[in-house]
Amino acid sequence: MHENLVRPDLVGPVLARALGDSRWQRPQAALTPGGKSNLTFELTSEAGTVVLRRPPDGPLLPRALSRYRLSVPACSACNSGVTTCT
Repeated sequence: MHENLVRPDLVGPVLARALGDSRWQRPQAALTPGGKSNLTFELTSEAGTVVLRRPPDGPLLPRALSRYRLSVPACSACNSGVTTCT
């Protein structure tokens, strides 16, 4: 159902390069229920688990959260020692 929304075959190699760990080459993706403004996926591999958020495939709800507003805390965490992917 969500295979076209997350594409682990494309995201995996990007994660592997970004994180310097080839175990991310073929992650498994699971859609986290409940997200409306942004879809949330949990990607898992032998290397661990990461969370990927992306806009829905279609129009946003009128009260949807801005991805820009969400990116500000994520960018702030980049230099804090917390593992983030932006």
